[in-house]
Amino acid sequence: MLAVCIGFLLCGVVCAFIVALAANAQKGLRAASYQSMIRYGKDIQEWQDKRDLQQRFGLSQLLGRRGGGLSALGLSSGTMALIGGSALLFGPALHYGGLSIIGYGLPILGLFYLCVSACLAEMSSAYPVAGSFYYASFELGGRRWGLRAGWFHAAGHLAVYAVMLGGFAYIVDSAAASVWGDDISGMRFWGIAAATALSHTVVHHWGAVWLKWVHAAGFWLQLSIILAVLTGLVLLFWPGQYSPALLYELQTLDLTGEVSGGSFWIGLLLLMKLFLGMDGASQGAEETIEPRIRVPWGIFLSTAYTFLAGIMLLTFMSLTISSLGGTGGISESAGWRAGLAGVETFMQSARSAFGGSPIIVLLILVSLWGSGLHSMSVCSRALFGLAREGALPLAGRIGKVSAKAKAPLVGGWLCAAIAVLLLILAQFIRPNESMLPLLAFAVVALHAAYAIPIGLRFVRFAPLMKKSRAYNRLDYSVEQRWSSAPWQLGKWSLPAHGAAFLWLVATAVLAALLLDPSAAIGAAVLLLAVTALEIRSIYGK
Repeated sequence: MLAVCIGFLLCGVVCAFIVALAANAQKGLRAASYQSMIRYGKDIQEWQDKRDLQQRFGLSQLLGRRGGGLSALGLSSGTMALIGGSALLFGPALHYGGLSIIGYGLPILGLFYLCVSACLAEMSSAYPVAGSFYYASFELGGRRWGLRAGWFHAAGHLAVYAVMLGGFAYIVDSAAASVWGDDISGMRFWGIAAATALSHTVVHHWGAVWLKWVHAAGFWLQLSIILAVLTGLVLLFWPGQYSPALLYELQTLDLTGEVSGGSFWIGLLLLMKLFLGMDGASQGAEETIEPRIRVPWGIFLSTAYTFLAGIMLLTFMSLTISSLGGTGGISESAGWRAGLAGVETFMQSARSAFGGSPIIVLLILVSLWGSGLHSMSVCSRALFGLAREGALPLAGRIGKVSAKAKAPLVGGWLCAAIAVLLLILAQFIRPNESMLPLLAFAVVALHAAYAIPIGLRFVRFAPLMKKSRAYNRLDYSVEQRWSSAPWQLGKWSLPAHGAAFLWLVATAVLAALLLDPSAAIGAAVLLLAVTALEIRSIYGK
């Protein structure tokens, strides 16, 4: 009973933390000198956004500014992919961490990632541009740190996109094998992965004008699936065979022993995918109306939504999973390309809520496909931001914006090609566990990209916040950019930055150690490539 009380208290603390952070941000918004023009009409606000982009950053308005608050929220939540990520990693996380990975693990993730999202929301309010990680890190630490943050950010999102491609291809391949009564086919898997990447590219290229609607629709689709699955499980399986107390007993899934610390952390690292990509809205800032307000709220609220919806959905699925039969309902198949046991668990549980109906599987696949499209949108904007600053090879081509679509179309094709190559590379590195290298690298790269501006912000301006010593004019002008941002946490900002930085560094190291060591090798290779670019920019061609 004590463990249950502690678990419920932890979940309540996270919910209270969401409210407290939101209240502080709203308080900072009221106290800010920023004047919104949205009350005078969308055209006036667009003019102000264009003027801010020119005067504050010296950038021209090249991208089409069409999106609103819902599309910003959808871009972040779609990239995080609660439904798609759960479909791929819910079963493997339970396989390693047991039911307690939901009872204890998910609130822990929610608590720390809320700190991260609040810090990134502040950054996006101060730097409402595509490639915001490069710009923020450049002004805080110089071009060297800007290049590192920008490259790691783009590489991390490319790995996330590759995970979405591979996961979608595996589920479709499994469904086809089930319908046709044959085995999973490697040739069919790669054909589906390539066709999916091509379909994303086609929509991104010729449907750029409608992407804002796709981003918003993705959010509602995920919410609808969550409500449908919860309703079906309540009607058919409640109460479940498991007691809620089992969520807090740190037992293995088959209840034959205690979960080891290493296994619990592996399960926790797998669930981190649910929160990777929270920064997606920041890369669409130049396409969002009133980005200094709507983008940071999109980042923060998408994280809060993922925790709240995720804890309800996955808790209930965990309590009813024994109704599927077998060892806790976990499928004993090898998983994505023979990678992790139990990849199909989420799909089995969702289908059981509808008597095995394939409709829910189709909806989950549509959501997973949409999350891949959201990932491509974020990747292409991240590459565009870097190319605009000459921080990529062939920058002129990659940074080219279509005059008609007002979108970086070349970046979409490049993202699709790189993601497929990453899938092939992961299969070559770990033929029997190709999911792990991609996920581990995504965690390492994105956590490094998040940690650079958060750490620089904490280190350089903690003394200024405490008023313990003076800074020169350059430091003061950079701090002015942050302090004038309308979305900020005030006194909560410094401890949030400290907690977020420590969490990001520690979990990046754990991902390289526990998930796959090749992630550290990949990060080192990427760092060497960035260093080579730095040397080339200093000494010329």
